[in-house]
Amino acid sequence: MIAAIAAATAFGSVSTAQADSPWMDTTNGAGSGKWWTDPGGSATDEEIAVCDNADDGMGVIAMAFGDDSYFYVKDSLDNGKCPSVTADLFPEGESIDFYVCLFYGHVYEEGDALVDCAYDNVTS
Repeated sequence: MIAAIAAATAFGSVSTAQADSPWMDTTNGAGSGKWWTDPGGSATDEEIAVCDNADDGMGVIAMAFGDDSYFYVKDSLDNGKCPSVTADLFPEGESIDFYVCLFYGHVYEEGDALVDCAYDNVTS
């Protein structure tokens, strides 16, 4: 999956954020993702959210990669609901590579092509 992301982000946007990332759109705006460090005042949790913004037959995946693990959340319904996961995902202070990408169809399988990726580096 990492090779697919590296290829997909070659033409994507790159930025650097502090602990929280603003909502970040895929390069074509069809999807959005967000990273929160310590949501709701939690001292240890992180939250990843994703929204499918277009009825285009594609889904959106937000992915966070740390040193030893990764987590992702996906949405392919374009129904105004934005799935998220909140948990102690990474050790505090770890540098996280955060991506928001599109995938073809409504079901993402690891290894599927990812396109129109946006990237940010955040801190847990």
